[in-house]
Formats: sequence, structure tokens, C-alpha cells
Amino acid sequence: MKDKIGLLTKEDYKLRTQKGLSSMNGIVNNASGIGAQLGLAQISSTLTQIIGGVVDSLYYELDGQKLSDFARIEVGTGAYAQELLQYAVNFTGNVNDGWIEPTADGIAKDSNSSIQIGALRIKNHFWRKDYSVTNELVNMARVNAETFSIIETKERSRKKQYDLAIQQAFFFGFGDGTTGLLNQTGVTVDTTLMTATLATMTDMQFQAFLASVGSVYGQNTNYTVRFNRMLIPSSDYYSLGRPFGQFGLSRLEVLEDSLKRVVGNDFKIVHTTYNDKANAAGKGARYVFYNTDPDNLCAFMPVPYTPMPLFPQGSLDLLSQAHAQFIPPYLKRTNSLLYADIQVV
Repeated sequence: MKDKIGLLTKEDYKLRTQKGLSSMNGIVNNASGIGAQLGLAQISSTLTQIIGGVVDSLYYELDGQKLSDFARIEVGTGAYAQELLQYAVNFTGNVNDGWIEPTADGIAKDSNSSIQIGALRIKNHFWRKDYSVTNELVNMARVNAETFSIIETKERSRKKQYDLAIQQAFFFGFGDGTTGLLNQTGVTVDTTLMTATLATMTDMQFQAFLASVGSVYGQNTNYTVRFNRMLIPSSDYYSLGRPFGQFGLSRLEVLEDSLKRVVGNDFKIVHTTYNDKANAAGKGARYVFYNTDPDNLCAFMPVPYTPMPLFPQGSLDLLSQAHAQFIPPYLKRTNSLLYADIQVV
């Protein structure tokens, strides 16, 4: 993504902008309204540089975390489709089938293993936002005691709005029934595994949690999947620095080391402020255990954030447009995700 602006390379973007400007001929100065001092060519060239910097920046940050730390994001799949069609496979057959008696008379009858294939329809969500740049506003920015770029300010504001919208949708979905990572439907909600936050547990409670979390999740998946992500509240994550027991290690160190031994080295603890009141009642904390393999869970970004070149709007003003498409994390295998809610009386 370093050399791209949306789906275009930076060089393509510059060439398209320059081509558009040359075709406007005498409209250029009229469109900007401020002549050679700050013409449309200069504004658009500046915007090209600004957009490059914005696009190169980290999109998905939650206190240093990226959204891709929480779930895999497929970019470019299903662009402009109203919904994605995803086939899901379910393995069928009895686990006790297949045993034979090799010394018995006659030809042994082999058992068959089969699969069921079902289609999942995933709704695609389209995003678009414009901003305008007026002749007066550009000039007002120029005559300030400390000059600033109104274009850069508006572009960063729009990008931040997009980032926050995607972040919100990633964890809670949209208001049309589409769910996010914290409010999936049909998922087991356990209310006994977490009786208190990790930081407020007694040492015995913390030890009991470490001893039981693997088996609780395993029972939910019939021991066919191991979790590699644990999503916890940020307030709890930042409180895990205090020493645990008599060895001087923090609870966070003990937690990470213990669970890596259980589920593997790809295990990772992630955290958000959204978890604080995400339980079924909307009052208490929700902890999430899941596996990030795309066969189980995946988010989609058919069209990434793509800003377009400024173009004249009327005789004096300019308009900038940007668009994107996004699908929050889609759970393909329901039992591969487990919610552990802390009950609030």
C-alpha cells in the first residue's frame, strides 16, 4: 500500500490529475478564483502529496493495535457486489465409522466420509463522503497569522471519520442486522468462566481460570479448534501489570506464557474499550475467545478507502470525493467463538 492511493499508484494519480487539469484549459484559474498565486494545479498537486501521506498511514489503530490484529481482512474481494457468496463446508459422518475386522471372512465394507456444502450470503456495505473547498475558505486559511492547509485539514478529518466508522462496525456491525466481533448471534455465552475481571481476581481465581479456559473452549468446539485470540477490555489489560504470586512476574506475562503453552505460539491478547459494557445485558465486560483462521472468521474490504482528485464545482469552488466498501468480521463457524460474560447485578 505504500505506493498506492486507493486502487491507483501515486504516479497514476498524478498523471490523471495533470491530464484532467490540462483538459480544463481556461477553466483552471476560474475554478480556483485566486489566479496564479494559488491555482487549481497547485491545490491538486498539494492534495496529491497529502493524500499519499494519509493513505500511507496506519489505518487500523486501537492504542497501537491494527484491526488486522483482531481478524484477517480480505482486501479487494467482491468489489461492488451487493453481497458476497461464501460456501461453507460441514464435515459429516460418525467418528466411530471406519473400523474393520481384517481377519473376518468376506470383503470388508468400507464406510464413507462426506461433507455438506452450504452457501452463506454476506451483505456488502458501501461508504462515500464528500467535502467542498470554497475560494473564500482557502483564502481565509492563507491570511491567518499561522497559515494552514484547509485541504489537508478536511482530508484528515474525513479519513478519521472513516477510520472511526470502520472501527465501530468492526466490533458491533451496522444497524441493519449485520453483526461485529462483539455481538455475533448463535454464539455460546459462558457466565461462569469469568466471575471477575482478570485484574481483580484473587490469585486462586486467576489460577483456576488458567486451568479451565482451555477445556471450556475445547468443549464448545468438540476439541476440533483451539483459540489463538483473547479479546479483553482495555481497562483490564492495562491493570495486568501488577506482580502475580511470589515470583515477580506480572499477570499479563503469566497469562500470555500459560496460554501460549496451551494453544500455541500464535496466541495473542488484544483489547478494546468496547468490551467494557459488551455483555448480554450491556452493562458488564465481555471476553472473547476465538480462532482467526479465515475458515472460521474473516472481514472483507472489497474497496479500501479511496480518495479521488479535486474537481471544479461551479466557478469558484472545488469538491473532493472518497468511497469505500466494508464487511465486518463474518463468523463462518459459530462454535469457534466463545463469549465469557461477567454478570452485573
